[in-house]
Amino acid sequence: MKVMTPEHLAKLAAGRERARQEGASTVKSEGEIPLDLNERQKEQVKLVRRVAPKALGVLLKAFSGSRPAMIKSKCQECVNYEEMTSRIRNCETSGCGLWAGRPYQNDNDQDDGEQIKEE
Repeated sequence: MKVMTPEHLAKLAAGRERARQEGASTVKSEGEIPLDLNERQKEQVKLVRRVAPKALGVLLKAFSGSRPAMIKSKCQECVNYEEMTSRIRNCETSGCGLWAGRPYQNDNDQDDGEQIKEE
């Protein structure tokens, strides 16, 4: 069992505080959905909560305007929320417009496309 260091606990606390100040990208309770989403987005939140709760935070962050989260969320949907990290990392669909910016790429991957950065 890993023991969390004081530095790690401080980073976790700082991250939670930052998320709280930014409007929090996670849904705390089962029935809670952010009110500023349109009906289609609310339906997507309900679906993801049911089939892949781990992907919910990324989806909400995407809906709040984060471009990297938008790409990651679409990639998660594309792999059907199954074995997300490995399937996205090993994605061979290079014809996809999001392929060059997909998450979980190995450091030694050589992509011709530009990496999309948070603005």
